[in-house]
Amino acid sequence: MAKPVMGYWVKAAVVPAAAFLLVACGGGSDGVDEASPELQYPLRVAYKNLIEREGTLSAAVSGSATDGEDTVQFVGSGSMTESATTGSFEGQMAIVKNLTVNGDLIVEGISVPFTNSSKNYFSQSFAPLGTSANGNHCVVRGPFVIPEFVKVGDSGPFAEVDCYSSSSKSIKIGTSVQTYAIEAASNDGARLKIVENVKDTSGGQATSDSVFDISMDGAIRRRSERITFQDSGITFNMRLNYN
Repeated sequence: MAKPVMGYWVKAAVVPAAAFLLVACGGGSDGVDEASPELQYPLRVAYKNLIEREGTLSAAVSGSATDGEDTVQFVGSGSMTESATTGSFEGQMAIVKNLTVNGDLIVEGISVPFTNSSKNYFSQSFAPLGTSANGNHCVVRGPFVIPEFVKVGDSGPFAEVDCYSSSSKSIKIGTSVQTYAIEAASNDGARLKIVENVKDTSGGQATSDSVFDISMDGAIRRRSERITFQDSGITFNMRLNYN
């Protein structure tokens, strides 16, 4: 099963990279303890800080791919480099968040390199507009309103997205729905968890979640990403834990 898994990795690797970015973006809630549910966290400020952040983060990668009764495990390492510039998206001025993911996986003793780059567009008020990656063009549907302040236990809708095979938008290839939740963490901090459910028109589907540490002064740190992707009889699971 090594060859199918390695070939499938190249396809599947683009999914988390695209999903991360609309939310400036999986994770889980390990290590949770007693942040007060009454503390208020400035989510708009944290979101703005995440969009404007630049630099490189390293990550440990792990996961599996299953085809029928056969499962292959993999491990690896990678990095995410992010930068912010200005540009335009569908005729309006935009903040452009550039994100590049590089790394290597070890699959059945074989090293498999991967890379992916995406551009993520935000309005001047930091509302997400869309993304472009690998020729695909994704557009946020309708208005986007992010809460100014949140507390542990809050949750709600984040964004809905339509994706097309090109910027002409003549062929729709899928949709995604994003939601958020604020979870407890230690030392009066909290975690922002963004979940995205993706469906493509060919029948494939993916679920990803991205987890960030947030603080009361609006600081934010990328913690982890996790994705499950199903297509053509293969189930692919991957997790990135950032250092």
